[in-house]
Amino acid sequence: MLKTKELSKQFSVLYVEDDKKVCEQTKVLLELLFQEVYSTNNGAEAFETYIDYFDKHDKYIDIVISDIEMPCINGIELCKKIIELDQNQKILITSAYDDKKYLIELINIGVNGFMQKPLSREHIIHELYDVCLKLSNERKLHKSILLSENYSFNIDRNKLLCDGIEVTLSEAESKCLTLFLLSYDKNQQNIYTALEIFEYAYPVEKVFSSDAVKGLIKRLRKKLPKDCISNVPYKGYFINPL
Repeated sequence: MLKTKELSKQFSVLYVEDDKKVCEQTKVLLELLFQEVYSTNNGAEAFETYIDYFDKHDKYIDIVISDIEMPCINGIELCKKIIELDQNQKILITSAYDDKKYLIELINIGVNGFMQKPLSREHIIHELYDVCLKLSNERKLHKSILLSENYSFNIDRNKLLCDGIEVTLSEAESKCLTLFLLSYDKNQQNIYTALEIFEYAYPVEKVFSSDAVKGLIKRLRKKLPKDCISNVPYKGYFINPL
């Protein structure tokens, strides 16, 4: 359970089950694992919850766990409606033995896994670990920002790659590039002053020097695609969008 919790604690989950007793029991387990847990007893309420979450957070719930046979909207229709909104949505289905006739259709829709009823704690934790691991790995990949056709920088791992080969960066160079990319926006120039770059890239006790920043930018430019870093006179520096 601890391995699963290390991954799951950063995610949100929506659990849909029409049996209220089963729903409450399983929700207790989910609340031990996840940062946010939402539960409903039918597909219509589940879809409303899914939409409401997006309206409030500007992103979809990370994982949906749904029964198949439910009132209002069944699990298959719920999955179809959700995947229309987000093709990458992670979905686990809880199914009774009689639901097997639906499994091929659900696999074709893009469901990530199945849990046979009656649910066991061990099976739930095992399936959730696999889904959370996949979701976590995908998020890490998404934090790799493409600087050109050949160059990318992964903020989580502080790694600059050129054609898949790591480019060695000093600590200050890595921090400087991270600063530029933390608020990277293809539609907007995020300009950083020499002082902002210095305070982010160097230890607190070091005295500010504009020449140190100029030297840092010069070294970093040599390791990045041509014209990747630009400057605005008397204002600062920014990363050019791809």
